Amino acid sequence: MTTPAENDSRPEEASRLEDMPELPAQAKSNLFANLLCEIGLLFTFTVHVCLAAITAVRRRRLAWREAVEQMWFLAHVTAVASALVMIPLGVGVALQIGSLADQIGAGAYSGAVVAFLIIGQAGPLVCALIAGVGGSAICADLGARTIREEWSGTHQPHRIPLDGSGS
Repeated sequence: MTTPAENDSRPEEASRLEDMPELPAQAKSNLFANLLCEIGLLFTFTVHVCLAAITAVRRRRLAWREAVEQMWFLAHVTAVASALVMIPLGVGVALQIGSLADQIGAGAYSGAVVAFLIIGQAGPLVCALIAGVGGSAICADLGARTIREEWSGTHQPHRIPLDGSGS
């Protein structure tokens, strides 16, 4: 049962919602135009990236060995963290869904439901984990390479020797 104070606030909330101005038709069309513009920019970016990749492969400028090493490094760094997140989450979901499915007589379907829920709910979590852990690990690797001067992008064309030899 609601109190009189709650009943009094409901008409005010309804009137506040009614008093909110609607977007004019021009603003709505601008939102749609902005959406289409962003989709177009994303498509253009995708085409440029694909063309650059094809050009790099055709000109044999892609460092395959380095690409494979970086992929292995990313998988190696994020596998343990992903497993440590997914196992407890999967067990928790399995226990809750399993007991609920048994109560309604659908125990045979609990495995499919658990798999669906884990993929739907924990998939984005693991993707964020891979991006965070893997991205920071790759950045640390590139920083270490820069310090050790292994990175080819740190060339110094006007390097002056400290001993004064001139060469």
